[in-house]
Amino acid sequence: KIDLITDNPEESDSIRIKKLSSLTNYFFDHIETVDADQIAEMFYKLKDTENDLYSALIDCFSKCINEMFLRCKKEWHIELLHSILNRKNSNWVQNIKLVQLIEEINVDLCIRYVPDYMKTIIKLLLDFSISPTIKLFEYSVHVLKNIASYDTINFILEGIRNSDWIDETICYKRFYLLSDLSKLLYVESMSFFVGIAYEYLFFCQNLSTYSMIFKFLSFTKIRYIPDEVKRFSFEFIER
Repeated sequence: KIDLITDNPEESDSIRIKKLSSLTNYFFDHIETVDADQIAEMFYKLKDTENDLYSALIDCFSKCINEMFLRCKKEWHIELLHSILNRKNSNWVQNIKLVQLIEEINVDLCIRYVPDYMKTIIKLLLDFSISPTIKLFEYSVHVLKNIASYDTINFILEGIRNSDWIDETICYKRFYLLSDLSKLLYVESMSFFVGIAYEYLFFCQNLSTYSMIFKFLSFTKIRYIPDEVKRFSFEFIER
């Protein structure tokens, strides 16, 4: 029966996508008896596909990966995960699919087999969180908030600190993320960004950026406010 849904590169992508979906259904319909390694290898063989077929692969793999962690004895699923995480996708749609995969993965299961998984995905999500595509930017921030904890927050903040701050659009998105993180967790290293916030108040042009900076400051413990920042804040309120 599984032969009927085995991928054939000679067929059209639309048929291959349908077969991939059927293979995923087969995996769950026979979850107690299926050879999980065989399914994982069949997925792995599709790792170099493109466009809609590659997006479908990530979709299907997202559904199966946690069960594969539990049921696979070989490492086809681990190799496929490495391949997907390291691939430079050609468009934002595929990056959305990647963020969906990250959101689906059971972290506790994954780090048993991929010890550097958290550092890898945090770097990816931080890159996506300054995407010009609003959907990808907002979704990446959402997932970063979900994985943020006192174990991961300092690595996240280090990545933000070392990123590009020159562009005001990026500044807005960084403080968008920082304001959400500072609302969730407090760590001393969050205070590093207070100085950056003060500096940007004098250079920004857009009201949305000002608002996001003030939002961040409102959630952050502040020990000192320079006089020029006080004056600027009062003038800003009066505008």
